[in-house]
Amino acid sequence: MNNDFFSQINDTSKKKKSNLEEKSNNKIASIIKVVSWLILIIGIIVGIVIAVDDEVNEMVISIWLGSALATLFFLGFAEIIQLLQGIKNKIK
Repeated sequence: MNNDFFSQINDTSKKKKSNLEEKSNNKIASIIKVVSWLILIIGIIVGIVIAVDDEVNEMVISIWLGSALATLFFLGFAEIIQLLQGIKNKIK
């Protein structure tokens, strides 16, 4: 009884690991994720620089929202690429 239970848990953990390995194999998706985080970091830095120099709050908020939305868009796009790669790997 216990052996069956532990073997099922072991099989489940192996499947989860293989899914994670399939998702992380796509280099393009990884590059897009890095670029998206860079967009967010650069947007925050530019917003802070503009806020210190000019104190234009509307422009700072626009830059922060724009960089946040761009980051979310690129992260979503990278996730779609990873999911499609996983589907392709399962079909093979």
